[in-house]
Amino acid sequence: MSKSKTVNIAFNILKKKLSTDKLAPCIIINSTQKPLIEELIAVIGKSFIGNYFNFTEHVKTFFTDDKNSEAVLSECANASFFIEKKIVLLKVVKKPGYRGFTKQENESFSNYIRTANPDNILLIADYSDEFKVAQYADLEKAGAEIFSIKQFNETEFANWVRDNFTPYEIGDDELNYFCSFLNLSVDQAREEIEKLKIYCSNRKKITLDDIKVCIGISKDYSEFDFINAVLNKNADRALNVFRSISNKKDFATYSAYLLSSAYIAISKLKDPGISKLNPYQLRVELKIWNDFEKLCSLYKKKASELNELKLKNAFDYIYSVELKLKSSESNKDLLISKLIIDLVNL
Repeated sequence: MSKSKTVNIAFNILKKKLSTDKLAPCIIINSTQKPLIEELIAVIGKSFIGNYFNFTEHVKTFFTDDKNSEAVLSECANASFFIEKKIVLLKVVKKPGYRGFTKQENESFSNYIRTANPDNILLIADYSDEFKVAQYADLEKAGAEIFSIKQFNETEFANWVRDNFTPYEIGDDELNYFCSFLNLSVDQAREEIEKLKIYCSNRKKITLDDIKVCIGISKDYSEFDFINAVLNKNADRALNVFRSISNKKDFATYSAYLLSSAYIAISKLKDPGISKLNPYQLRVELKIWNDFEKLCSLYKKKASELNELKLKNAFDYIYSVELKLKSSESNKDLLISKLIIDLVNL
């Protein structure tokens, strides 16, 4: 990849560049929109490692607030016994008082970049909205490439949203209506896209009615409201949330998905190894994209309260309902109402 003096770059141009050009030993990417950097990590992974790239297996993640640059450099320099190539991801955490790498860290990282291990890539993710290239000048001189992703305009945002709906079909009117709720927020868009994909999983086409219902879930109630009511045994509250949304459109399938996801997360948190993951790793492992702190706290509390028998019963209830929901003859609202009662009474 040739060295670029133009730091500000459009997302799609950078995505193409990273997928086709030779990759530098160290790549520094800035964006306030975390999903864009996550998407680019996957692009780098497939370009550098291959189509079998797997984030969990091939990415080793560190954080600057751990203040352990030696461990980062050691991971960069060393080969793995189990994989041929890997990405060493260093996330910049800018807490109050953070002023970038120390002089010693700059020297150490620069020295590594000059003689980098060709089987590894050092990727530095900087999420700051006050990004300063000068903080990484020494690394750039050593051979690092620096890219700051430009903010989307409305057309670029709509194109990104459409791409992320693949393989689902969404028309221009539906796309424009969907984007009108999102204020160019990639984080919010990702959450709503996943919600719609689940809701429309049986037909792979997004309609205006679907969008009105699913966006309404976020506007009138949060997913946390529904899950919290069930897990805290507030049947009246849970039923009211469910019935309010169901009055607009069939909410049953998505309700079952939310409850299944909640109990899967609770089950995972019973594993001491999972509970010790850092917040980012935990978010990915538990697949919590919204209300992370509140949901994670709730799930940890329930993991300590529910024994294995109650968890098994919960999964049995949910699995039975999911099977029945696939039948067009079933009364879906009645099935979910009964499921809520069963879970509350565990």
